Amino acid sequence: MTVWDGRERFTRLGHAEQADELAMLGGAVLAHNTSPEDLHKRVDEDPFVAQDVVTPEIIEIAPGVADDRLSFLL
Repeated sequence: MTVWDGRERFTRLGHAEQADELAMLGGAVLAHNTSPEDLHKRVDEDPFVAQDVVTPEIIEIAPGVADDRLSFLL
């Protein structure tokens, strides 16, 4: 199923407004223990990126505080 198939299904179920909102949503991925080159390669291979459905933006951050469950990122 593609993102467009999902949008079509929402519309058929009577949720056209939510389908439009869904189509505008973005997302985020946290990555660690990888090189910038490997990360760019992986992002470029994503089917949504490869098919020009989304345009990725990679932002490097240096977290200073994290929930205990994410302490491995510090």
